[in-house]
Amino acid sequence: MDVFGGRCSYRQVCHESIEGHAPDERKEFQADFSLNENPLGCSQKVLDAIRNIERSKIIEYQPVDERLIQKIAEFECVRPDNILVSAGSDTCLQLISTALFNNQARIAYPKPSFPRYEFYIKRMNCRKKPVEFPVFESRNIERFHKSGQDSDAIILDNPSNPTGLRFSQAELEKLVSEKEKPVILDMALSGGTYDIPSLIKKNSFVIKSFSKYFGLPGMRIGYIISAEENIQKLKSLTSPFEIDYVAQKAAKAALEDREHILKSREHVSSEREKIKSELSQLSIKHSDSESTNMVVKLPVEIQEKLIEEGINLTKGKDYKGLPFIKVRIGIRTEEENDLLLNIIREVI
Repeated sequence: MDVFGGRCSYRQVCHESIEGHAPDERKEFQADFSLNENPLGCSQKVLDAIRNIERSKIIEYQPVDERLIQKIAEFECVRPDNILVSAGSDTCLQLISTALFNNQARIAYPKPSFPRYEFYIKRMNCRKKPVEFPVFESRNIERFHKSGQDSDAIILDNPSNPTGLRFSQAELEKLVSEKEKPVILDMALSGGTYDIPSLIKKNSFVIKSFSKYFGLPGMRIGYIISAEENIQKLKSLTSPFEIDYVAQKAAKAALEDREHILKSREHVSSEREKIKSELSQLSIKHSDSESTNMVVKLPVEIQEKLIEEGINLTKGKDYKGLPFIKVRIGIRTEEENDLLLNIIREVI
């Protein structure tokens, strides 16, 4: 007897929405450009902190450390009461959708964008309202002002996954100020480059992650920034032991290493601009990314050569709205980026 009524498992649907990224499907590659996390990895201070964890902290239940919340508050220039720490940005999105999305609600979101948005919209039995965004043009917030008028909530990735395009601070402030309905800003890829306090409204929810710029995807830790009353309501839906102690220890150490944060930002910025410049010289179309990933239009013969040489890419078919000829690439180390560009030059 199927007590779940024949429904797909969470794991099955999860794998469908992030095809090619499931742990049991990963392979060894010469260079993996499907990754859009920090190419420099985590801070050495993170590794040192983990090594020095006391045994007693592992064998006891540990609530969320108030010192971690304080460090996040200082990093984002907000109050601790505006923060809820959770098990990764995906869990943050799950928590918000559970709290806000009513049956048959109309949820507006960009297309293409992170596949998990559609997963949670479907999971909550809501109606999808995709807003089309060209991948090789600047993002225009007016598309959301027009298309999102009759929506019950908006999910917005900024910067975009997959294009790396972003909205300005002023555009985001205008959106959250003019909309009465909930606005969820997924800023996992922003790298701390926005004035977050100006985006805190009663209807806004900012999602941040330790996976991308901090290089801690394996720790599964992220946080929500919102008005204090919203945070209190969301807390009522969570466990007091939401985050494991090791992840909390790693996150605190990551926030303390400002030198690594700055070095990572500079590396991603310089390598990204190098890749964009080289692709432009080769007349290869690409999104004008300001993040850790971008969309590139690569002919099939180039994609096949890259795969043959052990280069992994995120295929366009993994994102609804992207054709096969367009792929997402992450910004990797200098050596890996040079390898990618050299192979492309050889084919051309």
